[in-house]
Amino acid sequence: MVDLTAVARAEAAAAESERRLRLAHEAAELGSWQWDMASGLVVWDTRLEEIFGLPPGGYDGTFDTWLAMIHPDHRDEVMEIVNDALARRASYRLDFRVVWPDGSVHWVESYGRVTSDDAGAPTGTIGCVWDTTARRQVEALNRRMQAEQERLAARVADISEHLQTSLAASPIPDVPGLSVAVHYAPGGDAMEHVGGDWYDAVPTSDGSLAFVVGDVMGRGVQAATTMIRVRAGIRGLLTVDPAPEVVLAHADRMLARDAPEQFVTAVAVLVDPATRRLSTCSAGHVPVVLLRPDGRVTEVGEGGLPLGLPEGHRRTAADLVLEPGSTVVLVTDGVVEGREHDVDEGMDRLRAVASGLADHLLGELVDGLATLADPTLSDDVTVVAIRLD
Repeated sequence: MVDLTAVARAEAAAAESERRLRLAHEAAELGSWQWDMASGLVVWDTRLEEIFGLPPGGYDGTFDTWLAMIHPDHRDEVMEIVNDALARRASYRLDFRVVWPDGSVHWVESYGRVTSDDAGAPTGTIGCVWDTTARRQVEALNRRMQAEQERLAARVADISEHLQTSLAASPIPDVPGLSVAVHYAPGGDAMEHVGGDWYDAVPTSDGSLAFVVGDVMGRGVQAATTMIRVRAGIRGLLTVDPAPEVVLAHADRMLARDAPEQFVTAVAVLVDPATRRLSTCSAGHVPVVLLRPDGRVTEVGEGGLPLGLPEGHRRTAADLVLEPGSTVVLVTDGVVEGREHDVDEGMDRLRAVASGLADHLLGELVDGLATLADPTLSDDVTVVAIRLD
């Protein structure tokens, strides 16, 4: 008598292992094969026959039939990979097209391993295959969609760039006795690389310079569209009466009538180099900063309310006489706002940096102040400096 319990258990374990492997293949929709080099016989399961467009039992078991079903464009590459794996007794991966009997073309992905005998000589291959046609189609669709999105983004960026160029302020006029420098950078990404900030300068008949800096909430094409209307209207007002409180009063009526839902701030200044008189009026904007020749920094005027005040409300201007060498600094909130600090702290930083750059060239001053902007906010950044020579 012989105890076959261990043998029976081993056979049962092997059968269970095979069953689990078969279920796993079915769940993953894998087909499998085994190639015996000595006999030349290739064994396919029914799922692999289906992947190659054959009915159950439709594969004749020959290597040549499998090779003939590989798309001609991939045949040499596939054989090179298989032969290299046989020479190195290595595993390999194939990614190729197959041609079904009905002429349709499908993509498959295959993972194989070389089998060998006790002496290490190759005896054949074994592996699995799955149909990747659907995945390839989805990937191709995604590539087309991505390409279309990139073309659209490029088109929008191109439009934005041309729009931003067209929105650029008129050249700063040359007013004897005054020097002006500007730093302007729109925020946002390529899809919205136009801003709501603007600045404008108009010389007056008596030799003064009227300057306005404004900010429309938001960015992108919508903010720029509002900015165009507001800027054009205010520029026209500057040519009629450049007094800051008069300009903003007219702008109030214009905003209340034409764009009551928009949040717009602005500050207007009028500098007379002959009398050294500065007049400024703000509509909810960042305070005007006066940088004296000795580095002392003060704020001028009150912030007030944003543009759009109803009839009956008056704006007042702040007036003072400047020392020779004084610099008037105008910025938008992109310079002083930050994720890690409030506007008051931002103004403190602005005053400190401005004081340290008091004896620098105007271009260095505006560029230095622009570095205070928080890049994570992607906000528009405008810095204007007007120096009394």
